Amino acid sequence: MKTVAALLSLRFILLILFLATRFCMAFGQEATPAAVGGDRNTAALDTQPGSIRSATFNPDLSLMAGATAGTTIVLRNSTSGKLLGTLAGHTDQVNGLAFSPDGKLLVSASEDTSLKIWDLAMGKELRTLRGHTNYVDSVAFTPDGGLLASAGAESMIRIWNVATGKELRHIDSPAGWVHFVAISPGGKTLAYVAADQKIRVCDFNTGREIRTISGHSRFVNAIVFSPDGSRLASASLDHTLKLWDLSTGELIREWTDHTSSVRAVALGSAGRWIASSGENDDVRIHHTDGRSGACVLNGATSKALALAFTSDARRLYSASDDSTTKFWDITRKNCPALY
Repeated sequence: MKTVAALLSLRFILLILFLATRFCMAFGQEATPAAVGGDRNTAALDTQPGSIRSATFNPDLSLMAGATAGTTIVLRNSTSGKLLGTLAGHTDQVNGLAFSPDGKLLVSASEDTSLKIWDLAMGKELRTLRGHTNYVDSVAFTPDGGLLASAGAESMIRIWNVATGKELRHIDSPAGWVHFVAISPGGKTLAYVAADQKIRVCDFNTGREIRTISGHSRFVNAIVFSPDGSRLASASLDHTLKLWDLSTGELIREWTDHTSSVRAVALGSAGRWIASSGENDDVRIHHTDGRSGACVLNGATSKALALAFTSDARRLYSASDDSTTKFWDITRKNCPALY
């Protein structure tokens, strides 16, 4: 009887261990890369610890940072989707993310009114920047990585020293809440989007407003400078994508083929191509010279929060709010409209 009891106890223990193992696998398993559609590749990201609300890629596109619906930042391999680590420290939703130009640092902007600078090699917080009195929505590095610009639910953009964490100055916004901020590749110009749907262009060093650009009828979701800093692209809730001449403030070109809000925008191939994503899961690439036709990239499962071209313009990467990252082959074979 003792032998039978011992065997039963052993079987019970093994059963418990098996169930525990299955439980852990179900809640901690990494997704594996999957090839989809031949020339389009997809890496389905592990959904833990949740879907993302904002995202960005590091300069060489090897790493994607995403802000979850909670307070955590996830770091993933852009190609395989493998979870490389998480960063935790904010006490409220993270809205904006930016990598330093050398890819060594990540800065996060949060509704807890703070900015945090993270050392990616160590996986640790370097410092917290405090001074904002309300939500912080957007952040951008200068090209040399020495300064930061941040903005949010205040009527100003704050400029910070990255090494010391000290606020150096601020630029007042006449239109209240600043949703998005960008710095030109040369570091001399700052552009931002305020609550009045207008884009304002300023001298980065003095804060002097150079010009105000009007043309969108609804909220502007994102802006990006061309590689030479002479043009600016904007994506809007009004379903349009626009390209502006910064020397005059005039509209160069407009695209209206999205049927929903345009969420993200990127310029590639030395500014010759413009990529955009809509709320209806579509990603499109147009030629900025105005030629007809577009390369439509099907297969997105949710709206893309971030887009980025590789330096050789052979691939486009996207990060979506359903926690997937995708990359497309956009060579002549797959996107003849661009060539």
